[in-house]
Amino acid sequence: MSDKMRLFIAAHFPEETNQRLLEFNNFLKENARGNFTKPQNLHMTLIFLGETDSKTADKIVKIMENTIPNHPVTMKFEKIGRFKRGNESLVWAGGDSQKLSEIHQQLSTELQNTGINQDLKKFVPHVTLGRRIQFKTPSRNEKEIDEFLASINAEFETSISKISLMESELTSTGPNYKELFTIIL
Repeated sequence: MSDKMRLFIAAHFPEETNQRLLEFNNFLKENARGNFTKPQNLHMTLIFLGETDSKTADKIVKIMENTIPNHPVTMKFEKIGRFKRGNESLVWAGGDSQKLSEIHQQLSTELQNTGINQDLKKFVPHVTLGRRIQFKTPSRNEKEIDEFLASINAEFETSISKISLMESELTSTGPNYKELFTIIL
């Protein structure tokens, strides 16, 4: 691990779930343009840690080892939604997992107790499908876009295969992610 790193903790899904998420992306690409998530970058961020060093990363690994259970965790995807950013959107697939929310809370508490900085935004379980998304039909108003996204059948249940400490390197072609430490569930 290098000295300065941009880190986050992420949940990962089995390949069949990633394929389903990519199907949603392909459908969205027919109706919108923007920066769609690369297949290798599909994940659910549990906690964004930001810039840190290798000594702090080692502490995060210990917290993960002591906090994350090594048994299966399920996730129920329920819908495709968006976070609006001007005339663009961040489009996501999301849902609910009580156990994942508990893991997030336990990790967050332990990180705070250890004095490790983290993004304290409310945890909303979602996988980013695309950023800077603009829907192709210019006449669509906000309500029509939301109705279009709601019409996509995104209901399915899956397992979370692993939780990892990830390093994010920002490049001109988008982020590159590297697993630094992983717990298989």
